[in-house]
Amino acid sequence: MKRLLILLILFAFVPLMAIDCLPGSGRSVEQNTRDYHLAYHRGVDDLHFYGSNSWAVRFDFAHYYYPNLQDLSFTINALRLWFPQTGDSVTVRLFSDDEGQVVVPELASYSVLVDANDLTIPLSEPISEQCVWMVVDYETFFNGPYVSASTGDGSHSYFLNTSMGTPFYQNLAHAGYNAELLFGAVGEFAQLSDLRLVSLNLNGEYVPEQTVYPSFVIHNHSDQAVSGLSINLNLTFPQASENITQTIDIADAIPPHADFVWDSHQPGYSDYGMFIPRDPMQARLRGTIVPPENTDNYAPNNTIDKYYYSFSDEMPIHIVENFFRSANASSILHQEAAAIADAHLRDIHLLNYLPILADTLSSTAALNHFSWYGFNTLPRVVLGGDSRIIGLRHGFIDDFTAKCDTLSQKRSFISYCRLDMETEAETMTLNFGLTNDNTQLFSGGGNYDLVRNSVFFVGLFKEESLSGQNFWNLEKWVVHALPFDVSLNMGERLDFTVEMSTLGLDPNDNFRLYYWIQERRGGSIYYADMMDVEITVSNDDYVQTPSTFSLSPNPLRGNRALTVDSGKSSGILKIYNIRGQLIHMQSISQQKTQLDPSIFPQSGVYLVSIQSLGDKTQKQTAKISIIK
Repeated sequence: MKRLLILLILFAFVPLMAIDCLPGSGRSVEQNTRDYHLAYHRGVDDLHFYGSNSWAVRFDFAHYYYPNLQDLSFTINALRLWFPQTGDSVTVRLFSDDEGQVVVPELASYSVLVDANDLTIPLSEPISEQCVWMVVDYETFFNGPYVSASTGDGSHSYFLNTSMGTPFYQNLAHAGYNAELLFGAVGEFAQLSDLRLVSLNLNGEYVPEQTVYPSFVIHNHSDQAVSGLSINLNLTFPQASENITQTIDIADAIPPHADFVWDSHQPGYSDYGMFIPRDPMQARLRGTIVPPENTDNYAPNNTIDKYYYSFSDEMPIHIVENFFRSANASSILHQEAAAIADAHLRDIHLLNYLPILADTLSSTAALNHFSWYGFNTLPRVVLGGDSRIIGLRHGFIDDFTAKCDTLSQKRSFISYCRLDMETEAETMTLNFGLTNDNTQLFSGGGNYDLVRNSVFFVGLFKEESLSGQNFWNLEKWVVHALPFDVSLNMGERLDFTVEMSTLGLDPNDNFRLYYWIQERRGGSIYYADMMDVEITVSNDDYVQTPSTFSLSPNPLRGNRALTVDSGKSSGILKIYNIRGQLIHMQSISQQKTQLDPSIFPQSGVYLVSIQSLGDKTQKQTAKISIIK
């Protein structure tokens, strides 16, 4: 077998190019539930990619349900693709797989007009395979057309990389993009003929002493109508006496390849209400299909678990995180500030991150947080950790205001957080004490441990003037995504200590510590608070930088030397990274000194300090951005 990787005849004239992306429309792509619609994307037009003329998704059907079932084959009946623009033509080809590489000859090829955003291509003959490459030949450019993608893992979606001499398909994750292309396969698993619990929810406001109602969707993937089935629903709590168990019998037969929807339109829907206990606690809703005995059944498809929380403690503040470039500041910040000026949104705080190091107020700390969220494009707005606005599009202010209204209603399982600060020399010690007085949480027993699946952030933010208004911009992290290794159940308290260097901080500036608990992988923020910080220094620690001290060029790019003009003939020069760690020290004996760029180990923001030999109270500091 020859792999497409080494067959240059298919791509002999492909020009060198690099991919990039722009914010998408945010539009949801409706899912087709008649057959299996297997896709690795999440059904949202988050990003528009360009820069290649061949894109691909590798569908590993054999391990789709791994580890519960392996070596499955899938029969593809149609291909489903979503494009942000129409009017161009596209060629879609299917190939077999050999150890992760495309294999020729092709299994099928279709050239069609993109006459709709949601494009379905029926196959002339079904194809059954355990692993298939869908290769989409579609030329893309900066000004369009584009291919669409959702934020996601990125390991299943590929583009043709022609910059290395021999063309090869590189997945988006390896290229630094956490995104999956909006391409899918429609069909049936060859060995399975089963029922599938597609979705499960509780409708209504999930708060103490309120009644909520279950809704669910069951899909029949078989060629026969199925009747006589039911679903078991179990709402379980840490306090077992509050558990609720229900069985809903489904009276109607479900036709072949069709859905059964249980919602408020079904007779008897209101008979299955679930009353939420008065005491705040975590809950797990488990739904399990009970099929007729003569129906082929695949158990992992028949059960869904969902977790719900009825917290009662008010959060001191709510956080909105802005990721943008300085050019976007005016457009975003003025709209947001106007929206949260309303009295009921007074507890919402705007935190700003500039992750592009070429921006004046940028920092490696902001870049690290941008990467932690798995973002690829700017601007991004994150409300309460798990709610997103991508890009600046029409209706931004309405979307932002609606999300802020929802955010302001969030509650916490943390009843109180104590923060004591102690300062000695250039170190500030922060003593935290988290207390859970009211909320019962699961711990052990195979249930989701909310605290162990959350992380802690402490960031030092500096008040800066952006677009004529004062806002809080990230200066540095004290701790970033610190994991919890213990639970925090009702009646328990968690104490811990972290330290922060104050080296290089100007006591004339305004600083504020923001700290919060957030679910891993960019999930919900469950507690947030802040405290203003006064930077104090000893007499020999700081003197404001005179205008004669300068660094050039700033920012420093590539292999250029850095010129330090100290304004004095002698002294000690020290360079610190953003964490306050000393990375270089030398004596200077003239007013101007040139430093080799190799002193700086990587791109980032550094502090350069010069102390006079004759008078140790004379210390000058300045910030330099390094772009390698």
